[in-house]
Amino acid sequence: MFKTILKTVFTVTIILTATPAIAADCSDPKAFVTSVKDDVLAILSSQSSDDEKRSKLDADFRQVADTEWMSKFVMGRNYSKLTPEQQNEYAGVYADYLSASYVEKFRQYNGETITINSVKQVNDDTNVDTTINRKDKAPVDVTYRIRKGASCLKVADIVAEGVSLINTQRQDFASVFNSQGYDGLIQVLKNKTQQLNSEAAPAQ
Repeated sequence: MFKTILKTVFTVTIILTATPAIAADCSDPKAFVTSVKDDVLAILSSQSSDDEKRSKLDADFRQVADTEWMSKFVMGRNYSKLTPEQQNEYAGVYADYLSASYVEKFRQYNGETITINSVKQVNDDTNVDTTINRKDKAPVDVTYRIRKGASCLKVADIVAEGVSLINTQRQDFASVFNSQGYDGLIQVLKNKTQQLNSEAAPAQ
């Protein structure tokens, strides 16, 4: 059930991950979400090639998603067991995996829209509660956890129908790390990233 919901969330989440250099208001989470939504919709509806859209969305995602913090959180207590070299490698591999998981879904976009319902301060972060409106399907409630980065706002988590993406990843990563170790986890992430990229590549 959650994987099915996340498929839809992944498809639409790129709407919320445009570069703040375009028009995003980094001082207001609601304005931030609204402005970047409009920016990415313009990319999705443009006449650019799939490769051009993918490249742009990938660059935008990496600027807005707080992949460094997310990578540490999902690794949990095992992060402190890594050497500095492993931490650096893992951060890059995780960012590649997370970006591929989101960006490669853009071709499934089918006119879904996002309604912003409320904005709530939760400790140092802000939760933006939204509804994804789907054609001929039930809407999906999604909360985006927004936090302040060094220069702008960042997306730190996605909660679909009450289930947190990073908490789910934390459980999955711990299972792989405990059974296969660091090298095994890195290889699993690389394999998944390669698979996502291969599925997105045009047929020769």
